[in-house]
Amino acid sequence: MIIIGDSFSTGYLIEKDYTRLLEEAGFSIKKYAINGLSSKIACEKFKNKVKKEKNIIFIGTNDFLMDYSVKSTFENVKEISNLKSLIVIPPLVEEECGMYVSCNRKIIEYKNIIEKNFKYFIDCSKFQNSKDFIDGVHMRESFHTSLFNEICKNKWFSVK
Repeated sequence: MIIIGDSFSTGYLIEKDYTRLLEEAGFSIKKYAINGLSSKIACEKFKNKVKKEKNIIFIGTNDFLMDYSVKSTFENVKEISNLKSLIVIPPLVEEECGMYVSCNRKIIEYKNIIEKNFKYFIDCSKFQNSKDFIDGVHMRESFHTSLFNEICKNKWFSVK
């Protein structure tokens, strides 16, 4: 399985992220994850890595923090993805400054577009908890454990 992601997929600030939990559960992972990754850079660097393989795409937060449009983020994710893609919609961020309020509006708009255009997706806002935050954006291991569980019970998980 291929994973394309940003700091949520690199394990930034934590020991065990969801990718490590997948590996510990016996899954073979090819991880293309970079802290600060935007969908544009992911598209440029990794779109040919996915091909027809099963994959998880977990990007978007950096796009919205950098004020990229929801449309451009969606178009980049669409270009990277295939019919075996699981799109992880980023968790909302803590709204302590104006930039984060705008980011959350974009995450919600992005979620609405993903839900209409992709068969397999996970909305992190449905299980995130305010106690999960480390720094207003990044999440503790408890969030990653919840994400791992959501991945394992998603219909995508049984796709061959």
